[in-house]
Amino acid sequence: MSNILLDLHDTLTDSRYRLLGSGIRSAIANVIDRGYTIGINSDSSFEACRTLYEQLGLNGPIICENGAGLSIDGISEVLSAFTQDASRFVNLRSTFISLCGRHSSDLHVSSLEGMSFVQGGDLLIKIGHHFRDVILVNPFRRWSLCFYARRHDCGKFDFSPELLGWGVDVLRGHVAEDDRFGDLWWDINHDYGICIVHDASTHKKRGVAKLLEKTASDSLIMIGNSMSDFVGDARVRQFAVANASEEYKARCELVASEPLTLGVAELLNCLPSLNPLW
Repeated sequence: MSNILLDLHDTLTDSRYRLLGSGIRSAIANVIDRGYTIGINSDSSFEACRTLYEQLGLNGPIICENGAGLSIDGISEVLSAFTQDASRFVNLRSTFISLCGRHSSDLHVSSLEGMSFVQGGDLLIKIGHHFRDVILVNPFRRWSLCFYARRHDCGKFDFSPELLGWGVDVLRGHVAEDDRFGDLWWDINHDYGICIVHDASTHKKRGVAKLLEKTASDSLIMIGNSMSDFVGDARVRQFAVANASEEYKARCELVASEPLTLGVAELLNCLPSLNPLW
């Protein structure tokens, strides 16, 4: 059996987890009928991955949080893909919320505890009449920390680079004084008002290596859009959607003519013309 892994952001979905176009469900179903398993390899939390996993009827593994977590069948317990103390980031989340909460009465800080992944996206609507600034901290991550910065203006919340920068400074100041944290990888996106912090040793390819070890598999397809999706293993075939970086495309065996969801469907539909199971 051969695994296919899909990146999420800017590959299977846009940056807001939206599927674009049509045909992806039938493409997935057809490939599964041919004997493949299809899963996810993403920087997102396991819960975010599972939302799309169930929506699309996937049947393969889930690698989450930039290779740090692995669920072999996409359902069972998420295992650490390598030795790492998950409690560091769980504790860091609580500390960060506490530090931000001391900032101003105009700032609302929430960890979205008790909410589903989808419900968290609706929270801003409920609190928009009471606070100007909002920092939302993802409660689902175990091996990383993620927060969003939003500012209420003209009746709606929008991305706030200023608030994001302030939150990053608060976080950097704390981890600099905490001996439990060594090198960290900071993914700060001012366009979307989001900051994600990982241990610097995490990488999607480490999750793939653990998956191949656990399943004794000798083949895998990775569909992505950037060099973070490049595994560099002879057992892994690299495919790209049309909106992928030129550097990543140059490393890929197959490149779709369509971007995002349409491109993933196109690549899946190409599989019957390739050697299906090696």
